[in-house]
This record gives sequence, structure tokens and C-alpha cells, in this order.
Amino acid sequence: MAPSRGLDAAETRALEGLVDVTSLDIVVETLADICGEKADHIRASYSDEPLAQLWSRRAGQLRLVANRIMKETR
Repeated sequence: MAPSRGLDAAETRALEGLVDVTSLDIVVETLADICGEKADHIRASYSDEPLAQLWSRRAGQLRLVANRIMKETR
């Protein structure tokens, strides 16, 4: 498997392993949760609302993708 943009081969295999153990929708939903937590951390630690809003939007986008994946796999 070729490395993904920004990930080396070991990181790509680890990500693939997570998808294999759980499912793609769970991995994407977890990434959404991480983005939401980053937004909260940025708000609390740096008071950078524009950056926090960006991470919140990313979380929302990923949740939409996770829901679409889940619906398609039913």
C-alpha cells in the first residue's frame, strides 16, 4: 500500500488497521470527535474563536460523512 498524503507507510497501515478492527464510519466519527475537542481546547486555551470555529466546522463535516457512510453500509 502506498503511503497517503502526509502519512508514512506505518501510519497508513495503522489507520487501515483501525478501519479493519472497527469500521470506516466509526473512524470518521472519532475524527469528528477529535476535531470538536480541538475546537474546545482552542477556545479555552488560546481564545482564538475563528480557529475554533474552523475545527467545529470540520467536526460537523466529518459527522455528515460518517452518517452517509453508515447509511450506505446498512
